[in-house]
Amino acid sequence: MNRNLLSLFSAIAICASVFLTSCGGDDPEPTPDRNKFTAGSLQAWTCAENSTVNSSSTFTIHVKNDPNSEAGVLIENFYAAGFPNSAFASVSGNTFSASNQAFAGFNIVSLSANSTGANSFSMNYIIQNGSVYDTCSANCTK
Repeated sequence: MNRNLLSLFSAIAICASVFLTSCGGDDPEPTPDRNKFTAGSLQAWTCAENSTVNSSSTFTIHVKNDPNSEAGVLIENFYAAGFPNSAFASVSGNTFSASNQAFAGFNIVSLSANSTGANSFSMNYIIQNGSVYDTCSANCTK
């Protein structure tokens, strides 16, 4: 009888270890860096731009997730070039950047942006239009 009892307890222990294994809580997915700029899908920003060619202007851009890149964003109306023209930028941490990119008849020579808080970021960029280079800075807010 002891042998049968021992076999029964062994069978119960094996079943318990197979069926009652602890399911640890799923670790939350890390928030992608680009959400700082896109709010998870699309975020409208008002940008106050200073340009060596066009003086000062204010316009709205949309920053949205690039569906083809986990770390990418698309910036609609960048350089006030109109919707739905989009420039691509790569996001890392609190920054995004781009370089040597044809965009709406212009060339983005360089673009760098830094988050300056939950509701703002600043951009510095150089745009080439033919032989003219426009050096710009913009402060963008929600």
